[in-house]
Amino acid sequence: MKRILLTVFIIFQFICLKSQVKPPDARVGVFSEWRNIQQANKELNYIGIGPWRINGKGEVPPLFEAQIRQPFLLMRGRDNQRPWRRSLAFSFNLGLNLRMYQGSENKSYPVRPINFMAPGFSVDYLLNHLFRSMKSIALEDSSHIKNFFTAQIYLSHYSNGQSGSFYSQDSLTSNKVDGNFSTNFIQPQLTWSRYLENSGLVSAAINWRHDFGIGDALGIEEGLRNSYGFNRLNLILQYKTGNVSFGRYRYQEAYYKKTKADTSKVVTQVRNMGRYTRYVSWLFRAEFGEIIGNVDNYPTFRNRSSEKLRGSIRFTAGYYPANARTLGLFAQVYYGRDYYNIRYTDKLLNIKAGFLFDLDKHIPPNTKYIAVPKARTIHAGDLQL
Repeated sequence: MKRILLTVFIIFQFICLKSQVKPPDARVGVFSEWRNIQQANKELNYIGIGPWRINGKGEVPPLFEAQIRQPFLLMRGRDNQRPWRRSLAFSFNLGLNLRMYQGSENKSYPVRPINFMAPGFSVDYLLNHLFRSMKSIALEDSSHIKNFFTAQIYLSHYSNGQSGSFYSQDSLTSNKVDGNFSTNFIQPQLTWSRYLENSGLVSAAINWRHDFGIGDALGIEEGLRNSYGFNRLNLILQYKTGNVSFGRYRYQEAYYKKTKADTSKVVTQVRNMGRYTRYVSWLFRAEFGEIIGNVDNYPTFRNRSSEKLRGSIRFTAGYYPANARTLGLFAQVYYGRDYYNIRYTDKLLNIKAGFLFDLDKHIPPNTKYIAVPKARTIHAGDLQL
């Protein structure tokens, strides 16, 4: 396993050094910068591995856990529209979780059933016009505005795609093989973000999540009542640095050259093009959750009158090479209820590390990519501060 991890890490570093980011669109307007901030604050996509403890007992470490939380933009205001329309964004949201264990008897097998958070839709709105007139905001570039305030409403279905009985045969524990888990939730959220003098972005968000049922087709599974918790309060704190120097790397260029012995033959040679500063950005994220409401039926594996587990905490540190297209590295610690649908009755402690991937990468301010090489030692797409 150590050799595999070392090989993956070396390949990852090679990709980070060689991959280039296409020159982004100029971000001079407030609304363009706001959309870039949204990309920095969204939930993380990752593939990670690490040790687990469930209900106070050490479990077989998963081979990996993958999470996808990806908004797909459906509509947003264009720059030539009225300011209030430019402040609006409407997205389709996809959420998935998948786990796979590495066991002694089975070399690898998935943990069923997987998480489905779809279909989901979200509406985002820039609230800065509450403090200044929208007309004055629309005429300024982003360098004059440091604070960004965003309101979001997120509506989604959440299930595991199963139709079996919620409870096992003992009628006390949940059926973790094919038990039905189904609910819907609405989540309003307020987010404050501010750029610091060093181009770092600090953000704080608070949201309230309420679960509910919609008829028979999208109803709430009865086993979740007074157990799962239909009201949750969450706080998210995040800091993402600007581009900071982190070592150096060397570019190489392949070229063709005719041999002296036979000028009709052409060989490929590689030459070094010089050393360049490697730039990266760091991410630090803390998430706190608290369940509010009746959870009298939540099992504690002692007795039903014991203290119920209501809170959760998650810390994440991430590393993004500036010239990588989508990849990054992360390490994460989580404690609280299991967030894997019907397994919410388990108490989970997990430490994992792995890869981050973003389809919509956040670009720190004051980042410039060279569109046209001005010298042989500069390649198109190289980072220049």
